[in-house]
Amino acid sequence: MVNSLVGAIIIKIFLHLSKSEQCKRFIDRLEHKEKHWKFTSRDITERRFWIAYQKAYEQAIKKTSPKSAPWYIVPADDKLYAHWLISKIILERLRDLNPVFPAIVAKEKLNISKEKKKLMHERGRN
Repeated sequence: MVNSLVGAIIIKIFLHLSKSEQCKRFIDRLEHKEKHWKFTSRDITERRFWIAYQKAYEQAIKKTSPKSAPWYIVPADDKLYAHWLISKIILERLRDLNPVFPAIVAKEKLNISKEKKKLMHERGRN
């Protein structure tokens, strides 16, 4: 079953980053001036609460992940792999939807044919 809200599909993805990878990324941000905007000293302060955050994330995900709208936990240390996996998840959900083009009524089919002829004629003059 696919959950939808006014025609929208909700896909919940949690990007799980290891503490060591987070450390590497923080160092990278500090070493490269163009990445300083991504960093705040609060990032380091909050690292002291890593274990508490992990427990909170786990509880939140368990409580908000019914079978009809599950969370997808994506390992995010390797960005390329994470992007591939997210794409795979989205593709699978699209396949679940089995989208089809809307049906066209006979009158509209006739209009399409007429309009195509007009455009083909116009193109031939240019």
